[in-house]
Amino acid sequence: MARAASKQPTDGELEILKILWDSGPAGLGQIHLVLHDRRGVAITTVATMLKMMLAKELVERGNGPRGYLWKAQIGRAHV
Repeated sequence: MARAASKQPTDGELEILKILWDSGPAGLGQIHLVLHDRRGVAITTVATMLKMMLAKELVERGNGPRGYLWKAQIGRAHV
């Protein structure tokens, strides 16, 4: 039987949340630059993680001047 999906962030998702908490709303490219320096992840991986986080209601997505802006939907104290 499959395990129920968790609303808690994974370690990778927590890294993205920390970036968003520190910088405020950010675009995919900005988030990718920070993560790439730390872990060498591909931009497609970051995009997939953000989509999964959106489904978990960990982040919000809004329109920016050049694509989406991502924002943490939960605070540090909640996690």
